[in-house]
Amino acid sequence: MSLPSLAEREALLTQAQQLCNDNGAELVFLTLFGADLYGTAQADKSDRDWRGLFLPLPETLVLGQMVRTLHLTTGQTDRCNLAEDLDLDLWSVQYWLKLLSAGDIGALDLIFAPSHPEAVIYIDSRLSPFFDQPLRLLDTIHSRTYADYSLKQAAKYGIKGSRLAVCRALQRYLQTGHLPPQTRLEGHLEALVEAGGDLKFCRLAEVQNRPGLYLGGKLFPGGLKITELRAWLEKEMLRYGNRAAEAEANRGLDVKALSHAIRALSQVREIFETGRLVFPLKNRAEITAIKEGCLTWAELSPLILERLAEVDRLKTTAIFQGRHETAWANRLLLACYGLALSGGTEASPRF
Repeated sequence: MSLPSLAEREALLTQAQQLCNDNGAELVFLTLFGADLYGTAQADKSDRDWRGLFLPLPETLVLGQMVRTLHLTTGQTDRCNLAEDLDLDLWSVQYWLKLLSAGDIGALDLIFAPSHPEAVIYIDSRLSPFFDQPLRLLDTIHSRTYADYSLKQAAKYGIKGSRLAVCRALQRYLQTGHLPPQTRLEGHLEALVEAGGDLKFCRLAEVQNRPGLYLGGKLFPGGLKITELRAWLEKEMLRYGNRAAEAEANRGLDVKALSHAIRALSQVREIFETGRLVFPLKNRAEITAIKEGCLTWAELSPLILERLAEVDRLKTTAIFQGRHETAWANRLLLACYGLALSGGTEASPRF
């Protein structure tokens, strides 16, 4: 998929500026996003995504009329976007900074987008300091959003260590008949935790001031009967089990979601190793192969887990780390409005 023509860029820039003008904002950055930025766009398959930043005008801030996001699309709500469709998403700079401090993957993509000059349509000089020192705006020390993002993409297929795996283990254990169905959980909590086999998803918990069970984000009181837990597990397995089984047979895979899982981990690894992220992606051939269904679930599942473990190791040893500096970010933001930080406060603006 080729990059947009000059005419297409100018038309999009005009649309983005008009969208901002109509909503009390000033456009300050606009870039190609998604597959075009990553270098993984597929001809006649990938729709064109654009992402940008705007500054709410001072009067909208004072009057409390500012918006966090603006959106424009040519797609239809009753179908997936087509290759010729356009998606434009704009964030306020204030909202973008908040997402960066939280480790949001999309916000991370945006701060490194200028590494691909052919993708950038417009950049206001006031934003240059933000792009020049990105590690002062990220937070790789405390955030593990990359892991949450990647596992979210893959967990619905039954990836090892997920809630589904624990539910399956507990279901098998209860089917053995070791626990009388009419007895209550509180007498067998330790046995259930041991059977679950993963304390991240199955462990002892206090529920209504009594011993209970934490299971994959849900709390079960100790007074619940074994038969009730078994019924809940059966319902969960019916809900997710077919999809996991299809994944194991390499049917029904959402290869786009799984390519995003690998992409996010690869991007964070590059930041840890080099202190920056360059677009188009170095491993774009691998990402494209995943999107095209060239890898089976049996190959993807261990690959995701291997990459996740690798990035987690780097997080503890990497020289390059993102340390979000709130006061510095606030100074840059105020400078965009021709203001200076007063009183030495480091409180984040609330937008």
